[in-house]
Amino acid sequence: MKENLFGKHLQEVGNHPKCINPATVLELQDKNVSVIPNTNPSATHRKNNKSDPPTLKSFNTSTLSSLGGSLRQITIASLAYITEFLITKLEEEFQFIQSNSKAVDSLQMTTNLTNSRLITLKYISNFQCFCIVNKKIHTNFYKAEQILKRLENMINILKSVAAQLKSENQSRVLTFFEEAECYKCFLKLFGQDLMSQDYFRKYGSEVWKLIRDLPRPSELNEKSLVPMYERIYLFIYGISLPSPHADDYPLHKAIFDSNLPLIRKLCTGSTSSNFYCSIEQADPSGLTPLMLAVKLNRKDIVLILADHGADPKHRCIPYTRTPMEEAISNKQKAILRILLVVNHHQTVQRWDHSKAEIMDILEKTPDFSFEINWECDSKYIPFVKKLTPSDTYKIYKKGSNLRMDMTLLGWNKLKLLRGNVSIVLQGRGSGKHEGQLLMIDNIQKTVSNLLTDINLKRLDTELERLIKQEPYSSEVKSENVHFDPAKNWKGDVIVQKIENYTAVKHNAKGTFSLMYTKKNSNLNLDLTKVQTFTEYFAMCLQNQVWAATEEPTRIYFLFLS
Repeated sequence: MKENLFGKHLQEVGNHPKCINPATVLELQDKNVSVIPNTNPSATHRKNNKSDPPTLKSFNTSTLSSLGGSLRQITIASLAYITEFLITKLEEEFQFIQSNSKAVDSLQMTTNLTNSRLITLKYISNFQCFCIVNKKIHTNFYKAEQILKRLENMINILKSVAAQLKSENQSRVLTFFEEAECYKCFLKLFGQDLMSQDYFRKYGSEVWKLIRDLPRPSELNEKSLVPMYERIYLFIYGISLPSPHADDYPLHKAIFDSNLPLIRKLCTGSTSSNFYCSIEQADPSGLTPLMLAVKLNRKDIVLILADHGADPKHRCIPYTRTPMEEAISNKQKAILRILLVVNHHQTVQRWDHSKAEIMDILEKTPDFSFEINWECDSKYIPFVKKLTPSDTYKIYKKGSNLRMDMTLLGWNKLKLLRGNVSIVLQGRGSGKHEGQLLMIDNIQKTVSNLLTDINLKRLDTELERLIKQEPYSSEVKSENVHFDPAKNWKGDVIVQKIENYTAVKHNAKGTFSLMYTKKNSNLNLDLTKVQTFTEYFAMCLQNQVWAATEEPTRIYFLFLS
């Protein structure tokens, strides 16, 4: 029943932006079905303790009224119980991924599955909303090896926490009013080494939310811990669903209040007022910190966020703008210049991180050279070949060196950009040029390094072009692509001898479409109408975003309860 319910509701939104609707989570929880596949309840705890779980304690609210706040308390035994629960669940996930690593690595949206946990993972890995990781950049993020590393890191942190808690008096009570006081309690209890690690700070943040949101603090049990585990589970898979609590967005608040010192501390994780925040975490309206700074036209804050790794091309919700597209739409020249330079530097960093792996793959591959001829044709529309793009790619590989010649450089709106260029990867043995990616313009007789050279004159030209263009984007989609052996007029497969290799000629067939769409703004929030962050967050809650309707200009969202 669990699997059918889960698959049924996900399929309702599966055709749109490849995302799952948290309304599914809400409905499943109402039916007492967990989104994260449960295992044998008897194996939930690492310790077979027959006694009731430890409880959270709280004072009588009438006693606290004079103190002007809600006093929260948690015992060491309760913390130990929570930690052991998380360790058990994450270890189960680790073992599952480890046992099914091949299946995990081959997951696609079209993959037919019967295993409920693999079905869950399939939809999560294709989830395109409220991601704190850009999957187009981190292409191996959902590979089994990377998932196991993240799970192992979190498990090791939790085991360190559990070991520390064992050495403490189990009846000891931690008392605090706000998150900052909870942070100080944890810092004193666990030390600076653990507190300096992101995974521990995420754990601390979730413990604080549990204590803050638990309706009846005395009823700490497995059921009350499931939402906390699910948030940590999604965090490991690069997803942070929005919260209805304004306090869960300290970076957004600091940006709205123009608190530059606090922004820097939050970006580096050095603040003592909050456990954890992600620089790519979006608020309920779908605005990331960088997008909010762009909308507020705060150049200084944009510079700080970009300097700490905020991605100018991160799209939180499908069909909405990236920070760079927002700056183009608003004609914000100074901010767009910053984002262009930052995007270039981030591209260089990503290349430096991956170039060794790419050259290793090239070295293991036999040397080759071949040509790819492609063109568009139609049985029904005349002159398609003359009106549509075509090109011949010539590719040469030797050792870890690679070269590709082409004449089709891209599109500007629907106009083809032609030239004659060669892209060259300087492989190992190239001395100081090793790992460089060069573009040779065979017409202009120039050579430029694609990853290190920033031509300020060219940058200004590109800046002017972007500012003048309409907020459109193009996307090439391919469907039903398949390769069939080419045959001659007799019906025989065409075979050719190429450098002592017997090669069979294949024709690639499929449907390719160029989608040319106008980008929608992030719900066009009018920030001039709000004066405080409280007012801003209220506006966010009124413009919550999630599953798109037939009109991709308005997206609605149901909170995960």
